[in-house]
Amino acid sequence: MNNPLFDIWKKTSSFLFSNLNKQLLVFLFFLALSSIFWLLMTLNESYEQEIAVPVEITQVPKNVVITSELTDTLHVTLHDKGYALLSYASKFHDPIEISFSQYANTSTGKGSIPVSNLQKVIAGKLLASTQIVSIKPEKLEFTFNYGESKRVPIRLQGYVVPAENYYLAQTTFAPESVLVYGNRQDLDTLDCVYTEFLEARNFEDTLSQEVYLKSLRGMKIMPRRVKVTFHADILTEESIEVPVTAVNVPEGKGFRFFPSKVKVNFQVGARKVRTLKPQHFSVVADCKEIIKHPAEKCNIRLRTAPNIVLNPRLEVGQVDYIIEQR
Repeated sequence: MNNPLFDIWKKTSSFLFSNLNKQLLVFLFFLALSSIFWLLMTLNESYEQEIAVPVEITQVPKNVVITSELTDTLHVTLHDKGYALLSYASKFHDPIEISFSQYANTSTGKGSIPVSNLQKVIAGKLLASTQIVSIKPEKLEFTFNYGESKRVPIRLQGYVVPAENYYLAQTTFAPESVLVYGNRQDLDTLDCVYTEFLEARNFEDTLSQEVYLKSLRGMKIMPRRVKVTFHADILTEESIEVPVTAVNVPEGKGFRFFPSKVKVNFQVGARKVRTLKPQHFSVVADCKEIIKHPAEKCNIRLRTAPNIVLNPRLEVGQVDYIIEQR
């Protein structure tokens, strides 16, 4: 009985050790051998290579807040043989620890870490043959305080335009405000924080995005990222009748207007129409102006309108009137 495995081995052997394939195997062997020699020669050459070295401030007291954004990575350029540089690929995964108390100046609320100190720590982890060419940044600085903070609102910075025939009815943030840590002098002059520049176009419905807040030098913002929601609404042309009210009325006189109500035309989002009432608007006639410049009709003006309406305007600019003695 024939063994299937033996047949497979026999066919494979005859294929591999045929004259043609023997030549191919010899070629591949010498190709691999030459590649190894090339690699050894390459690794024996001298090179410069930049590596990333993480750093971390440790032993920070519980009542201290680091308010600046300290660089958490050093970019170190090394010079050595290729095989030595290759060994550093996985050597600096753990951060270099910087003691807070060693570099913090409690009277100024600032700390400075010279590169020379960092260079000594890094050099201790390198081979004797490896030279440090440069370290960037050249100095690590940080600021801190003892919990002084201020809660401030968020302001949008960007370009937000809904689709045609829509308008931006409302912009909301979650959270609505953020906590900013810093020195008291800077906090006293701070009234808001701005988002990074944000662009949104041609949307017809509610649109939500995560956005980072612009950093403030020497200050820490918590949280650094917030959710902004844009509420788009379709524009409709509407009108509402509003009473004409007399202002600056002299003592002993009364004014009556005909008609007593006038239409105010405006554009508003379809979702907001039902929330509008006549008392949200104010149409006035100035009695001092009427007495000073008497005429058959008096001028009226729209004094106030809700901020949710666009392009509010009076349908008529003048009305009849009579002056009554009281």
